[in-house]
Amino acid sequence: MLIRMAFKAISYLSADYLPTSGQSEEGITRLVKNLAPFDLTKAEKLQIVNLAPTLPVELYVVDIHLSCS
Repeated sequence: MLIRMAFKAISYLSADYLPTSGQSEEGITRLVKNLAPFDLTKAEKLQIVNLAPTLPVELYVVDIHLSCS
């Protein structure tokens, strides 16, 4: 069951029509390091990695909880 779920997840994320198909491990690592100053949760970083936004407006769909000082 777990192998089937992993296969489906990899197949989905590898689809040509998704931005995740062009991502590399090094690129994702670099992105996560560059996001560090923003104090995002792991879930928020994962959303950004999976969405691979190309425009600032695309970040509005990411559920980012920022506190105003």
